[in-house]
Parts: sequence; structure tokens; C-alpha cells
Amino acid sequence: MRNAENDNLRLLDSSYKKDLDMVKVSAANTYEHEMAKAKACIYLKKHGRRFITEAYFIGGGRADILDLTIGICYEIVKSEKPVSIDVKKEKYPLPVVIIDAEHFLEEKEENMYKYLE
Repeated sequence: MRNAENDNLRLLDSSYKKDLDMVKVSAANTYEHEMAKAKACIYLKKHGRRFITEAYFIGGGRADILDLTIGICYEIVKSEKPVSIDVKKEKYPLPVVIIDAEHFLEEKEENMYKYLE
């Protein structure tokens, strides 16, 4: 694992399991949310990126997807209010990219780079 990936791993709360390159699914989220998360992770994996889903940070906050390779958090949104998204952007120790679940699910793979830096 590269140094940048290790640095990003150090931002995570050690009391939570960190499954690399695996998609964790939550029944609390909508079907569209979970499918968008899985689709994003497949894209990241195909492009050689390492990731953790449901990444809990030291000091609080949980990112839907943490891209360890480039140090970006991806938040899948379906019905979140703007204030909730702003709180996440303030709390997370890395940049946050917001992905609209419905639009992302409709996107063709060759255009997914627009969402996943």
C-alpha cells in the first residue's frame, strides 16, 4: 500500500473494521443509494483505486465511500437536505464529492469519470 493510502487510513477510527475494496450494504439506506454505491465502487476498482465503504473517521462522521488512493470522500445522496451535506463537508478530514444516486445510476460507465474524479 502506498504512503498516501496509509495516511488516509490513519484518519479512520480504529474501533471500526476497515474492509478494503468491499461494499458494505445498509438496510437503512434506499435501494437506489446502495446500488449507486456499488456501481461507484465497481468503477473505482476497475480503475485501480482502493476504497473503503462506510468509513468512520476519528472525531466523527461516516463517508459512504473513501477513495484511499486519491483521498476523496464520496457521498451518495438521494433525499438528504443541503444542510446535512454541508455538515459532512465541514466534518470530514478530506474533500467530499456529492453523487446524486438517481442520476448516477442512469449514467453510462464511460461517463462515470464526471462523478468519480
